[in-house]
Amino acid sequence: MSHPLSVATWGWLICAALLTCVVAAVVIGHRRLREDPARLPHWWWTLGLLVATPLALFVVLTGIVVRGTPSWDTTILHTVARHQSHLAVVKVVSAFGSVQVVLVLLAVTLALLLSARLNRQAAFVAAATLASMAANGIMKVVVARPRPEVVRQAPGSWSFPSGHTMSATGFAVALAIVLWPTRWRWPALAVAVFYAVGIGLSRVYLAVHYPSDVVGGWALSLAVVGLVWLVVWERLDAPPGTRRAGAPLD
Repeated sequence: MSHPLSVATWGWLICAALLTCVVAAVVIGHRRLREDPARLPHWWWTLGLLVATPLALFVVLTGIVVRGTPSWDTTILHTVARHQSHLAVVKVVSAFGSVQVVLVLLAVTLALLLSARLNRQAAFVAAATLASMAANGIMKVVVARPRPEVVRQAPGSWSFPSGHTMSATGFAVALAIVLWPTRWRWPALAVAVFYAVGIGLSRVYLAVHYPSDVVGGWALSLAVVGLVWLVVWERLDAPPGTRRAGAPLD
């Protein structure tokens, strides 16, 4: 699969424009919270742990990948490929991270949130999930990494970062954030982690992605969802009839 210079140029220009939007969004979000100084430390911690740290990891991985596939990437992939079994089951698991399935899950989630009149939460989940998918498409074009050749694959998209991983992680993390102020916080977090990790590992197990594709997908998706969360932070109120963290029990 060729990668014309013009495509790479446009990809990096798009990244520059998105980075400008990111900086503007962070500045706007910070200004909105200046009237509530007690929440600013929490905001900065979230910015560092949920946005800056995974984004830095993604940048490091991208720098490694564009120079060529590292030996540890291929070693892990070949080792996993030699021990494959129950592929039919893993393929079913992997399918739950496809764009089509995630969009169906998103539609069902939005219907439930809107029926409960949680319009802002619904908008956040939709924006975070779709932004994660869009970021994946852009970075695939920019990096233009070929798919692994461990197993025969039909011609398709580029490899880095993993699209299934980013779609699943974006949706799962966004939903976990919405449910965090409720009594379902820990079950939601556990399901989100299980879903995102399971989809990512299934892609490596099927040898359709390098491990770095999956780790990069987790990192970038976390950063994207975290950024969207920070921008709309003060607009995400706890759902009616639920208890906020730290509030006294009824």
